[in-house]
Amino acid sequence: MNNKLDHTGWTNYETMLANLWINNDLALYNYLKSLLREDKSIYSKAANLAEMMDELLEDNVLNVTLASDLLRAAIDRIRWEEIIRYNS
Repeated sequence: MNNKLDHTGWTNYETMLANLWINNDLALYNYLKSLLREDKSIYSKAANLAEMMDELLEDNVLNVTLASDLLRAAIDRIRWEEIIRYNS
């Protein structure tokens, strides 16, 4: 099966879900829009978005647990460049 068809055109579920949350959370949405206005490459913008999301994870997950490890694994699958391209 083609993953592009499985996740409404997104590479994977994690990327689709991250984009959905970013676009439905005012603070995350505003951060994304400010990134998009910067005169940087897509990859630089994607790295900044990934770094900010990693900082949010660090702030919200204080203990190392199965749940935090699974969350990190899911976040590692997010295609940040795809989110930047989609919202540009």
